[in-house]
Amino acid sequence: MSKAILHGKIAYIFESIEIIALICLIVYCARKQLYPELVVFLIAFFEHIRQILTGYRQQGGSIDDILTLIMMLFIVIKTKDDIIKIAGTIGVLIHIMTISSGKIFCASIKLLQ
Repeated sequence: MSKAILHGKIAYIFESIEIIALICLIVYCARKQLYPELVVFLIAFFEHIRQILTGYRQQGGSIDDILTLIMMLFIVIKTKDDIIKIAGTIGVLIHIMTISSGKIFCASIKLLQ
């Protein structure tokens, strides 16, 4: 049984889409002056860059995974913006899947050797 929910080419595609989506969300939050949401998406963006550069992944159910779920729940509950609610809900669903399965979401992708 695989340790990751997504692996292979799908993991690369998902990670690429996720980075692009986070950049778009960061710009969107900045333009709309949604500063708490902006901070959360900046944290998520830098965490994903770190994961890509080092090959690290949050283990499903780890403290990192639970804290990320809490951050995404904060976004969903706090924001009045529908686009941000949708993005936060996707994050919540991903982290519920990883916590309940005990798996990482995406197979490790490492750019730096």
